[in-house]
Amino acid sequence: MLTISVGQALLLGLFSYFSNGGLVYFGYVGALIMQKPIVAALICGIIMGDPTTAILIGCTIQAVYIGAANVAGVTSLPAINMSVWFAIPVAMTIGGDVTVAAQAALTICLACGPVETALRQLMNVVRAAILHVMDAAVHRGDLSKAKLIAYGGSQGLAFLQFALPVPILCLLGQEAVVSVVNMLPDWLLGCLGSFTKLLPLLGFMILLAGLLKNNAQWILFVFGFALVKAAGLSVLTVTIIALAVAYVIFLCSGKEEEPSATGKNEEPAQAAPAAADGAGTQLAGLKTDKRFIRRIYIRLMFHLNQLFTMERMQGPTMELMAISAAKDLYPNEPEKQKDLVERHMVFFNTQPTLGSVIWGITLGMEIEKARTGEVPNDMIQTIKTALAGPFAGFGDTIWQILFVPILLSITLGLSSTGSVFGPIFCILVYVTLNLILTYILFGSGVRLGAESASKLINSSMKDRLLTAIETLGIVVVGATVGNLVNLQAAISFNFGGTVIDLQADVLNAIYPGLLTLIGTFITYYFVKVKKISANLIMLGMFVIGAIGYFTGLIAP
Repeated sequence: MLTISVGQALLLGLFSYFSNGGLVYFGYVGALIMQKPIVAALICGIIMGDPTTAILIGCTIQAVYIGAANVAGVTSLPAINMSVWFAIPVAMTIGGDVTVAAQAALTICLACGPVETALRQLMNVVRAAILHVMDAAVHRGDLSKAKLIAYGGSQGLAFLQFALPVPILCLLGQEAVVSVVNMLPDWLLGCLGSFTKLLPLLGFMILLAGLLKNNAQWILFVFGFALVKAAGLSVLTVTIIALAVAYVIFLCSGKEEEPSATGKNEEPAQAAPAAADGAGTQLAGLKTDKRFIRRIYIRLMFHLNQLFTMERMQGPTMELMAISAAKDLYPNEPEKQKDLVERHMVFFNTQPTLGSVIWGITLGMEIEKARTGEVPNDMIQTIKTALAGPFAGFGDTIWQILFVPILLSITLGLSSTGSVFGPIFCILVYVTLNLILTYILFGSGVRLGAESASKLINSSMKDRLLTAIETLGIVVVGATVGNLVNLQAAISFNFGGTVIDLQADVLNAIYPGLLTLIGTFITYYFVKVKKISANLIMLGMFVIGAIGYFTGLIAP
């Protein structure tokens, strides 16, 4: 039987730390993609020496959590950023049926979620205290120490929160979980099996609640579902078809904005003429200096969400970027360097990927202020704040609600047999697109300023793009539900010696996957229309799963 060694437990704790704000936080990668259950499962599987089993377990957890924290206004499931890193390896030690191991891992995550959420809130309080210590160092003009405090405090807390508990829970939990599973009666395992089959519908419907804008879009969902269930196509094939449909909708949904009255596109506002002195000329060149932009960009990617608190959110990130640029903007002027950083010791928050243009715009305005002294601080703060909201809404919709769940849906389809290609594909696509987008947008923000960002937010291109991506997302979610959720009845009738199977002879004859489709509509009704909390829906699903198991309506 597979066991977790001390070395493996320490590695699991280390990668848990990396995925939750640790040193590989670069480019928002650790914050969003490494902590996803399907990606964590690949790393857990490599460490444990059995990637296939780990990925199959990860698929079960990911299906439930695919839309967990993406849709505003819908109660999400508890956090499992740490739990998944010991739930998967501990479940792997059970041995035998992978389905039982997946049920155990999901149960561990759901049970530990509330405790992890409470621990996260406690750490937020501690981070807020460390943030004020950092601010004090800035006020004294000790910018190097301020940066050290930010990184030391943020990384130290992340290490305490993730790297230490995970090895302990891995080593202590494996025997306990194996013993408990072996003690469970068959009927309870059957009830859990039916419950586990129902549970992914909750995650998908939380996601779908943010995608569907009207009931007519259900046609797209059923279309994707039918292509998998009735036509037998793979999720990847359906995704390609959906891309073609989305592109046609994009082309047909409208035309780009008309040119300006002059018949030409207006050029961005030009910066004021450079000062005659050498310092002014050097500062003017920073906005087009690729080496300078690349250096600040790389540092910004490491700064992202360091000392993130509810009080200032990404304010410390902006503060750290100002520290990184201070000596370039005000060489040999420590007082002005301090003033620069103090200007950004305020609340700020936006979506980090598409909102990276705001970091660039802010840096560009600070360069102009240092060069000419004519850019008032109020103007910088006003533009920064005014752009944060629209880019947060636009970025969350495009990136959090549409792109990431679509990518995860495709990944689940590729990983349904335990293939390592699925998680690897997910990592490569996410990291590549994220870094390309953030680098281009940040550099554009530095060079072109606020006017270009305003045009992007207000252009008709945004609405057309949203419509096309929503179409793609709904079709892919329908295909993924059809591929991963398989509710089947286990009832048969005997009429005069003729055995009629309810699932094979009746339900499948009406429509393949009919029971899954009915469960989808019912779950969506409670999530979107009745707005029932996720915890209550899970409780109801367990009851229905138990009834389904004993009556044969839902096979385990």
